[in-house]
Amino acid sequence: MAEPERWGVLRQHFWGFVIQHLQKTLKRDYVQVTPLPNAQTVLELIGSCIEDYNTNHPHSGLKMRSPREFIAAQTATA
Repeated sequence: MAEPERWGVLRQHFWGFVIQHLQKTLKRDYVQVTPLPNAQTVLELIGSCIEDYNTNHPHSGLKMRSPREFIAAQTATA
């Protein structure tokens, strides 16, 4: 069954919002408190920042759990 065209547009808006929120959070919680003297340092640290965001960072939309905690809880109850 073909997906209505508007769903594609809504999906794009949703993911745009998600990326924008992630970018804002990374700037606020990681970039502003981490010395980043050059692009090489940023490239070396970005992976660990995203890992921390997914593993340790509480999200209000996930009832103050990290994404990994939320997924684990959903998997445990399924």
